[in-house]
Amino acid sequence: MPRFSFLLRLLLFLIIPCIVIACGQHSRDGRVDRETNIRVINAIPDVPALDFYLDNKLYLSEVRYLENSGYSKEDTGGLGFQANISGTGTRLVDTSVGFSDNRDSTLLVFGRANDPSFLALRDDNDPASSDVGKIRIINAAFDYRRVDIYIVEGNQSIANLAPANDGIAYRDVSRYALLTDGTYSIIATTRGSKTPIATLSNVNIKGEGVYSLIIADGLPLSPSTHPKLVFLTDR
Repeated sequence: MPRFSFLLRLLLFLIIPCIVIACGQHSRDGRVDRETNIRVINAIPDVPALDFYLDNKLYLSEVRYLENSGYSKEDTGGLGFQANISGTGTRLVDTSVGFSDNRDSTLLVFGRANDPSFLALRDDNDPASSDVGKIRIINAAFDYRRVDIYIVEGNQSIANLAPANDGIAYRDVSRYALLTDGTYSIIATTRGSKTPIATLSNVNIKGEGVYSLIIADGLPLSPSTHPKLVFLTDR
């Protein structure tokens, strides 16, 4: 009997920690470390809207061009991700994505309905410092395969400046750049040119802020349409 009691206590000692771990532990900021934050963005201009699915279950419906979901919590691990033209069975994306504990991710669908592209981006939303923000550039403009990006204070001329990001290719994502707290203009040109094709003025960068800038196709679609710059506050 004493031996049986000892074995029972030993078994409980081994099982209980496993149950606690399986249910998730809390990090210092209170988040459960078996969850992740994801957001989805529709950057396909030639469809009315997209429906997004996780593991073939409807996640968001009728997401229009350049709309994004904002972050929501989901389970970690591998998930199927699908994107359909809204209200139809026409599937543009069908893939799987792995999500890590306490990591923020952006799922970006872009391109054209007959030539869709998909990126699963890891978002580094940890702040830089109290007076420095950080920003990355994502080229999702189907019609602009190489783009230079200038980031200037106020309305400063770019005539004698080198680009902050040189020749960002379609589907490419830049590293995060650090900017001191302030107000900026972001200017896009075709590679090697000084002629703006898109400008975003009065962009406020705050200390500890984290941002993404998406270069997207403008509407209506035509060969002469200039791209659109979409500024997102990630943190």
